Amino acid sequence: MLAKVADAFLLLALTVIIHAAGLTIILRRLPLWKTADDAGFIPRTWLLIQLASWAITIHMVEIAMWGLFFWWKKRRRSAHWHPDVRLVHRLLLHCCQQVVRFALGPKTELK
Repeated sequence: MLAKVADAFLLLALTVIIHAAGLTIILRRLPLWKTADDAGFIPRTWLLIQLASWAITIHMVEIAMWGLFFWWKKRRRSAHWHPDVRLVHRLLLHCCQQVVRFALGPKTELK
């Protein structure tokens, strides 16, 4: 039981470190000063798109770290045992499809 608590604290600490480091890098790299009050709709929208894409990347790194941790501990869980895994996969697939649809335009059909 104590080993599981230690594992949980280790995962929490690693997740917080990755999240904090990633957000620090993002906030230093994004041109936040270029979107002043006189900036138009397009620059602000582009900034939000960049911010969202970097946030997704950080979360995918965190998910990969969790996966490597459980692989390393040989505690892989089956998708049938843990239904949240399937939900995350479906949500990620749906988000990727929406991004591709947006990038290709409204008349493109994805199958």
